[in-house]
Amino acid sequence: MITWAVALLCSTAVGARIGRLTVRPPSLSRVAIAIAAVTLTVAATVRTATVSDVLDGYGDGVSATVFELCLVVFAASTALIAATSLTVLSTRPQWPLTIVAAALAGVFAATELVATRHSPATSAFLVTATVFAIAVSVRYIRWNPLGRAIALYTAGLVVIAAMCASTLVTAAHDHLAPASGWWSLAVILVSGGCSSVMIEAWARARLDLRRTRTVWTRLTTAHPELLDSDYRSVTTTLTADDRVSQILDGLYLHAGAGLITRGASDPPAEMSAQADAVARWLHRTATEPEPFDPGWLGTPPGVTDRQWILAVCAAYDRPRRHATVTVA
Repeated sequence: MITWAVALLCSTAVGARIGRLTVRPPSLSRVAIAIAAVTLTVAATVRTATVSDVLDGYGDGVSATVFELCLVVFAASTALIAATSLTVLSTRPQWPLTIVAAALAGVFAATELVATRHSPATSAFLVTATVFAIAVSVRYIRWNPLGRAIALYTAGLVVIAAMCASTLVTAAHDHLAPASGWWSLAVILVSGGCSSVMIEAWARARLDLRRTRTVWTRLTTAHPELLDSDYRSVTTTLTADDRVSQILDGLYLHAGAGLITRGASDPPAEMSAQADAVARWLHRTATEPEPFDPGWLGTPPGVTDRQWILAVCAAYDRPRRHATVTVA
């Protein structure tokens, strides 16, 4: 059951990567990541007892051979991803890199098929490719969605490199056997790295939709024209982005749609104080309109529209503060 759960996780990562290709312009790195995810999913599926027994029915060691072939293609794709991110190579035509990666994968795949047992050359290739990818990837690890995804992917590569290196040092084929428990950890980490950006984006969008629900409902009820559109986003992330835009437009309409001129006073330097003022105004105008300086509704400098709208929604949902801000 554990091996099937791991294979299901890999399949989810494949779906995320293919979905990424359908909504973003295809590039060499995106295609390579998708290939890496697909081959790792096949390798994870081969690890299941059911598929392994079926493959071994055609000959002893067939499942292990298929497993290592998947690792060869995965390592070549991963090294290609790392190579395309190097500054010295990213500005040059990338088709030579593709040819080199495909040629290396083909050579070692053929070596694996011809050899009657595990070839040390395969382990050497896997170690070289994964160590190269690790050396490049560590430079891009940051505390942001993409940086965390790279960190997870790199951690999985470290496990793979360590297992392949152990095979070279000890000459024991057991480390590359599909049944080895370390492969579960490696597969989980790499699959998490392939899909964590999309998962985080979806989770953040769901959280944003919940945080903005009250203000969005308030403004769309008062101004139904905000919802008069033939376009409807079909993904959670785009729906959350649309809601931010609708709230910005709703604040503008609620303040008079340009009929009220900007006042003499500037908004406070702190975004929280400005958001509190807008929230108090929205509470006051729940039953009766009241003019408001439109200059206070715009996104403050240095923050995004999303951050500003979330600050307004948070101030609207919490109890009023005792401090007051006067708007001229």
